Amino acid sequence: MQSEESPMKVSTWGRKQFSIFFICWLAFVVIGLICGGIGPEVYKKREMDFKFNNGTAEFDFGIVSLNRLNQFLYIDVFFLNDLDEGVETQAFFEVTLRGTNNRDKYENGVDYPFISSTEHKRTVECDAKKNCTTHTVVYEPFLHYENYHVTMKITSDTSENYFSTLFVNFFFVNKSMSNFELFFRYTFVIINCLVMAYYVRQVKHVPFSSFTIEQKLIAYCLLLLLLFNNPLYPLRILSGGDFPVVIDSFFVAFFFIFIMGFWLVIIDGLRYHKHERRFWKFYFPKMIPLAFFFITYVIMFIWNQVHEIDDPQYETINDVNGFLAVRILNLIVFIFFFLWIIYATIRAFQTVKQLGHKKRFYFFFFLSLFTFIFTIIAIGGNFISSLRNTAMEFMATFTIYNAYVLFYAYALLPSDSKRSAMAGHTQFVDEVSDLEDDLDDDSKNDNQLELSEKSESGSQSQSQSQSQSEEKSQSEEKSNSESD
Repeated sequence: MQSEESPMKVSTWGRKQFSIFFICWLAFVVIGLICGGIGPEVYKKREMDFKFNNGTAEFDFGIVSLNRLNQFLYIDVFFLNDLDEGVETQAFFEVTLRGTNNRDKYENGVDYPFISSTEHKRTVECDAKKNCTTHTVVYEPFLHYENYHVTMKITSDTSENYFSTLFVNFFFVNKSMSNFELFFRYTFVIINCLVMAYYVRQVKHVPFSSFTIEQKLIAYCLLLLLLFNNPLYPLRILSGGDFPVVIDSFFVAFFFIFIMGFWLVIIDGLRYHKHERRFWKFYFPKMIPLAFFFITYVIMFIWNQVHEIDDPQYETINDVNGFLAVRILNLIVFIFFFLWIIYATIRAFQTVKQLGHKKRFYFFFFLSLFTFIFTIIAIGGNFISSLRNTAMEFMATFTIYNAYVLFYAYALLPSDSKRSAMAGHTQFVDEVSDLEDDLDDDSKNDNQLELSEKSESGSQSQSQSQSQSEEKSQSEEKSNSESD
């Protein structure tokens, strides 16, 4: 079998270059994680408690001095079970939300403009002497007002005094976190644009038909990474509408689903020659599960977003029939996709050496594996109580995947020798075309010279014939005169 080895940097690197690459990549990731760990708190949290007597509680409270940088308002409640045994009961939550931009109205007790009023029945489950399940009672995704007033009435369907205390927590995004996120998003956008420009500049001498499968797909990854970093993100904070939220979620979903496809295509594609990777046989089967992930995600997200705007107490898992079934189906498809990647990886380890792709495959595999491991560590670290309310999750996600795409794009650039050869080839082609143009010009000049010479010779012969005819006529006239 012939090798399809491409003229990439990674194909010419030695142990020293690989070591420098991974040290730089690791330093980039670690710096991002440290920034996330020492970053500001994500949420500002306030907690209140109210007495719950005879299965009923009714109260109101206010939240003041919010603005668009706080992004949203989130209120949940939970009961404290005083019994020595577990409890499961039903409770009705009736919530009215009002808001105003006039602080005087809040201080003077004037009624706020009405926002929403909802009532839902929820199942309350409690362990002995522990907190019960938490329920969301208010979710205001856009803060159109600076001050909010909440009136809440909770009624249990039984008169038994299972609960004595009701705890109310309300959350909103820390303003410092919003500024922190905007700063790093645009930092990644700028770095992304610089790497894209450098990538285009380095590969411009290489025909697209000569690109390897990695070089083609990483070009699309760079474009999708720009959408993932989302330079339009400030609209989500400033506009107060649902469209920027949908667009941002669309970009994130599209990027991660493409990365999943990117992994499978590269792992499976290096086992085949270029002419064997046909669309219907190679690419189309891989697009089916990816399209399923994307369509179900978009449908469920839009459905949930639309209902949350109309109903602050809306909970998808409780209020959408079939939601759990869709989740289970998604999980089954994901397990199938994950097993497919494992199978393709095992087969690739057996065949890439024969095709001459060993170095390319090993580099891709270990870089992707380290990225996956760091992602799992970041997600697990977010469940640690000391890190749960920090910017770790945001910085980990953006740093890891920006580092993955940007550093991998650099490794896939054409090698210096190949780029020089392509540049020399381009210069040679230009010189040959110039020489051909010169030869064409010379041949045209020669043809014109021959034509001019022919025209001159023709005119000379014509003048000679005319002079001969004149001499002949003169001689005839002279002979006639002598005869006379």
